[in-house]
Amino acid sequence: MSFLAPLWMLLAGAAAVPLLLHLLRRRSRVRAEFPAARYLARAEREHSRSLRLRNLLLMLLRVGILLLLAFAAARPAARWSGWTGGRSPVALAVVVDNSLSTSVVENGQPVLASLRDTAQSILAGAGELDRVWIVTADGRVQGGSIASARTALAAIRPLAGAGDIGGAVRVAAVTASGAGGLPPRVVVLTDGQRTAWPSRVEVPGGVEYMVVAPGSAAPPNRGVVAATPRPAWWTPRGILTIAVHAEDTVAFRGALLEGSVPRTVARGSVVPGVPQSIRVAPTDTGWIAGHVEIDPDEMPGDDTRYFAVWVGEAPRVMVTAGAGPFVRSAVDVMKEEGRVAEGTGIRLMGAHEVEGSGPVFLTAPAHPSQVGAANQALARRGIPWRLGDARPPGRLSEAALGGAEVRQRFALVATSAAPIDTVASVDGEPWAIAGTTAAGRFVLVASALVPEATALPVRAGFVPWLSATLLARLAGGRGDVLNVSPGAVMRMPPWADSLLVEGEEARAIGDAEFVAPAAPGVHFFSRDGRRVGALVVNVEESESVLARMDGSEVAGLLGDRQVRLAHDEPRWRDALFAGRGTRSLVVPALMAALVLLTLELAATSIRARGVA
Repeated sequence: MSFLAPLWMLLAGAAAVPLLLHLLRRRSRVRAEFPAARYLARAEREHSRSLRLRNLLLMLLRVGILLLLAFAAARPAARWSGWTGGRSPVALAVVVDNSLSTSVVENGQPVLASLRDTAQSILAGAGELDRVWIVTADGRVQGGSIASARTALAAIRPLAGAGDIGGAVRVAAVTASGAGGLPPRVVVLTDGQRTAWPSRVEVPGGVEYMVVAPGSAAPPNRGVVAATPRPAWWTPRGILTIAVHAEDTVAFRGALLEGSVPRTVARGSVVPGVPQSIRVAPTDTGWIAGHVEIDPDEMPGDDTRYFAVWVGEAPRVMVTAGAGPFVRSAVDVMKEEGRVAEGTGIRLMGAHEVEGSGPVFLTAPAHPSQVGAANQALARRGIPWRLGDARPPGRLSEAALGGAEVRQRFALVATSAAPIDTVASVDGEPWAIAGTTAAGRFVLVASALVPEATALPVRAGFVPWLSATLLARLAGGRGDVLNVSPGAVMRMPPWADSLLVEGEEARAIGDAEFVAPAAPGVHFFSRDGRRVGALVVNVEESESVLARMDGSEVAGLLGDRQVRLAHDEPRWRDALFAGRGTRSLVVPALMAALVLLTLELAATSIRARGVA
C-alpha cells in the first residue's frame, strides 16, 4: 500500500478527541442523595451495563469515522488482484518529438523512427481499458483508444520546423488529467535537442512524468541558416548574405526563380560563423523568389533556405526644406547606396507644404503654431486625417525602431471612417500612418523628424526604416517580406488582400488569423490581383544545431515535478506498468466512513429515546 498525500494522516490525531471525552465521562463525582429520587437507583443499576456498552460503541464508531477520513485524505492505493485481472486502467499521453531534428539519420534510420518504435512498444503494453493519446511537437492530440493511437502514430512525419515540445508536454498533461479520474501519466519521447528545451517547462501537478531520451551524442550536421537580400529591395542589383552551420567550409549555390525556371546567380563556399556577401544582378523585375542550397547530408530539411526580393528601378525622391535636415541626410545616404534616385516621384515634405498629386511622405510641423496650416493643406489634398492636440511623450513600439523616445507629437484624428494602416505607434497610439486618396498614396508622421521632437533621426535604425517605408508604402504599391517559421499563426498585412500559396489558388483571408504553410518556401501576397509582397517560410536557425541533453537534463526542466527516467524498454515498462495493479482506496474508505456515520446516528437516536 502507498499514499499519494501522506501528510493528511496527521488528521488521524483527531481520533483522540472522542476517546478523551469518553474517559472524562468516567471520572468519579460527589453524589448527593435526595430522598425523593431514591426509587430511581434500582433502575439505574439495572441499565448501567447497557449504557456503558452503548457509550463504548459510540466512542469506537466516532474514532473509526475520524480514522477513515484521515485515511481517505491521504489518498491510499494498494494492489488488488481481484479487479480487472490485477490491473487498473490509466490515462496515458505519449509525447512524440517529431521536430525537424528527429529526421536526422542515425545508425541507419531516422531518430523519429526509433522514437516511433518505442511508442509502439508502449502501446503494446497498454490494456483495453486504458485511454491513450499521441501528442506531437506541434501540440496536435490524436487517439483516445489504443487503435486510434496506433493509427495516429503510424501517420507521424517530421515537422519542417522546431514545433514546441514544451507546449506539447503541457497539452499532454492536461489531456491525461481530464480522463475521468484515471491516473494520468505522460511519457516524453525526445531526441533531447538542447535548443528545443531552452528553459524550464511549467507542467501541471498530479501527473506522473517519464522521459525517454537516446542519451547519445548527436551526429554532425550542415545547414543554411541565413540567406538575406540586402537591401530588401534591389534597384536593380543587390547583395545576398549567406551563413551556414557546419564544422568545415561548405560549398553553396544561389538561385533566383525568374519566370518558372531557377537561374543560378551565385556559387562559392562559406566558412561557418563568417557570413559571406555576394553581389547579384537579376535579369527579371518585380517580386522574385530565390534560394540558397548546399549538398544534402543526414538531415536534408535545413540544406535549403529561401528568400524573396523586389527588383526594379530605384524610386525617384525629392526632399523639401519642411521635412528637415535629418530627412535630407537620410535620403542622401540612400542615394549613395542606390536605394533611391533624385527626382520628383516621391516627395518628402512638411505637412503644411503638401499640394498637388503623387505619393508624399509628410511630417508634422516642429511648432504648434503651424498645425492649423498643416490641417488646411491636408484637407486640400483630400487626406482624411488631421493633427490634433499635443500628446504626452512616449516611446516607439516597433522593435525595428529600438524604442526611440518621442518627446513631441500630435494626436492623429480621422475625419472619416477611412481604414488605418499604422506604420509606427507610440505606446499603442498611431504615430505614423499610411493611406491612399484620389491624389495618390501618403504617409503622415505625427512628429517633426528632428531630435527636439524624437530621438529616431539620430538612431541607426532611422535610415533603414525610412527606406522601407518609402519603398513599401509609396513606391509603386510594393509591400514587404514577412519571414516566418513553418506553421506560424499570423494575420494578413494591411497592404495585401490575399495570399497565393504555391500550388494553390489565391486565398482571400481578410483580418482573420491564419496558419502559415507547413513546408518551407516562398508565397506571394497580392492586392487587387497584383503581387505586393512575399511570405517566406524557413526552418528556424536553431533547428540546425543538433547538440543534445541527456534524459536527466530534460527531466530537470519539467518544473519541480518528480520525473522518471528510462533509457531502455525494461525501465520504461517497469515505470509505466509495474504499478498498474494498484487501485485507489479513497472511495472504499469514504464509503466505510459513511456506514460508520450511519451506525453512529442510529445509536445516538436509540440512546436519546432510551433517556427520554
